[in-house]
Amino acid sequence: MMNKRVRILSACALALAVTISGLTLPGAYAANAVDTGKTDCSIEFNLSKNVYASQPVVTPDPDEGSTEGQPVDKTPSFEEELAKCNITVKLYRVAAITETGAYRALEGFGGLNLDKINSQTSAADWEAKAKAAKEVIGDNTDPTAEVTLVKGKGKITGLATGMYLIAPQEVQSPYFTYTFKENLISLPNNYYYVTDPRKDEWVYNLTGDHAVGLKPEREERKGDLVINKTLTSYNATVGGATFVFRVDVTKMDGTSTSNVYKMAFSGTGSESLTIRNLPAGADVTVTEIYSGASYKLISDNNQTTKIIAKEKEDDAVSVSFTNGYNGGQNGGSGVVNRFFKNGEKVDYQNDLNAGRGEE
Repeated sequence: MMNKRVRILSACALALAVTISGLTLPGAYAANAVDTGKTDCSIEFNLSKNVYASQPVVTPDPDEGSTEGQPVDKTPSFEEELAKCNITVKLYRVAAITETGAYRALEGFGGLNLDKINSQTSAADWEAKAKAAKEVIGDNTDPTAEVTLVKGKGKITGLATGMYLIAPQEVQSPYFTYTFKENLISLPNNYYYVTDPRKDEWVYNLTGDHAVGLKPEREERKGDLVINKTLTSYNATVGGATFVFRVDVTKMDGTSTSNVYKMAFSGTGSESLTIRNLPAGADVTVTEIYSGASYKLISDNNQTTKIIAKEKEDDAVSVSFTNGYNGGQNGGSGVVNRFFKNGEKVDYQNDLNAGRGEE
């Protein structure tokens, strides 16, 4: 093996770019040449230790008085949810590495200009290169290797030296969709600038303290609520029958919203109203707050359910209400006003419908 000193980009910085952005990647000096013939390199993956920093545990200040009546956040933590998910990480070899630590792009990846990287290549540049590499591979390229993280941990072995695109796959919990940014990593790696310079050496097995941490982001999943209404008897003389529902939605973080919805009937039968894109895991209470002047509620009021994330288009949770004619002679109608911001002023629209089942 050649024994000469060569200036290269810190490969450790490539690993850190998986979880840290916005820093300038420094240079490093490798005392020995790269053993380009090694085919037994390995990478260990885990969830970054700072994954959960976005969900700090807040201890109430006793000087601020009672917290009674304040929202209680029951949102599952990243750790709790991802421990139950199997996370697939795919690796694609995009470049070979030379004995001097330079990168030579493989076929199809020449546009990444990996041969021009240097100590001034920023984390933003690396992110752009990783994104471009992912666009090159598309959806139909077979990975060089892949591993499934179980309880947040996994390891790939038998890797040749070179530059790899790390492409963790999206996963879903009952409540959230978790995504991970694609990144580039070098095998071997060098930790010159974060360790004792006397330990200037190539690291071919990124395990233990050198494991690669993946930092997920998550987005709330959504689900639909269906309000079913049956009118068993009807008096055409008094005219249309209007029913108004209040829907209270309490998210897992304890915050709540409340809206009203209307259903109008012009005869007996059943109708339904779908409220879309409510947050998965939310507790919902539906209350019939107006049953018309001449109709009575036969079913239970204040019905509750929990929103379930949609797996297919017609997935929804539902509540059902039944009404009947109460013998009265007064008709009933209603208007739902919807307020919205129109420039700097608050405006509104209403539904002046009289049609059956319209909302």
